[in-house]
Amino acid sequence: MFVIYDVSYMSMNEILLKTLTKRKELGLSQVEVSARSGVSLPTLQRIESGKANPSLATLELLVSALGLRLSCNDVPIDWDELAAYGLPLQPREMRHVRKTRENFFLAVCRACSSFEQERHLPAFSRKKEALIGTLLAVKLHYAGLYIKLCGMCPVVESLLPHTIEGKHIKLKRLALAQIGTYL
Repeated sequence: MFVIYDVSYMSMNEILLKTLTKRKELGLSQVEVSARSGVSLPTLQRIESGKANPSLATLELLVSALGLRLSCNDVPIDWDELAAYGLPLQPREMRHVRKTRENFFLAVCRACSSFEQERHLPAFSRKKEALIGTLLAVKLHYAGLYIKLCGMCPVVESLLPHTIEGKHIKLKRLALAQIGTYL
């Protein structure tokens, strides 16, 4: 089976284009795909012409009929993106991100949740320390937002150390200088 859908990378238009391309590669007509999938011909025609927004169930029927499948996979954490949000890390490349509270929360939640997957990486401890510094900045200076962040991502609280060290305070200051501009 060929995976065509990763929620973080493909838009609905790209998915629909991929299904249309696959249908043509297989030499199937719309009538044949309609019969194989159980999706009515008019619906299939509207979907392929971009005039319909199919449900996930309908899309699953279509891609299955073409020998494809939908897939939702975890995306590796983009530490350069987190650095752009103000995490005290040296990015490999500078990124422009839309700095909003919601985007920051989402990026931080994903990073906190990913630590189990990334423990074996050599740079793990530096990344974790930078994240702890950022979490401390939010906890100590934006208590209401920290409570909201913990509600969104319960693992946040477990990442904070019981004893705050000097390096955490320094990283907190660095993070606060950045996140204070948009939180």
